[in-house]
Order: sequence, then structure tokens, then C-alpha cells
Amino acid sequence: MDVTAPVIVGNSGAGNMMAALSDRLGVEPVEIDGGHCPQIRRAEVIAEVVTDLVTRV
Repeated sequence: MDVTAPVIVGNSGAGNMMAALSDRLGVEPVEIDGGHCPQIRRAEVIAEVVTDLVTRV
């Protein structure tokens, strides 16, 4: 069974992670402006992205 899960990634310096998500897992990440810990510095944006993803289901 294949399970697809969205991945939210801060785009600052995440080039290797972005390539790995796409190439190895076949997942296109949701990019947001931010660094290593966007959940702390960009919590409101994370909340908006999660809300949008939930409404698509």
C-alpha cells in the first residue's frame, strides 16, 4: 500500500533535502520561506499550509 504524506520544508538551504524528497520518495514538498526550523519562526504560515492541506482531503 502506498501512502502519500505532505512535507513542509523551509526553503533556505534545503536544496539537498528537496532533491531527496523528490528523487527518492517521489514527494513534491510544500516550500515556505524560512530556514531549518520554520515551525518556530513561521508558525502562522505552517498553520495556513496545514489548514489548506486538510481542506483538500
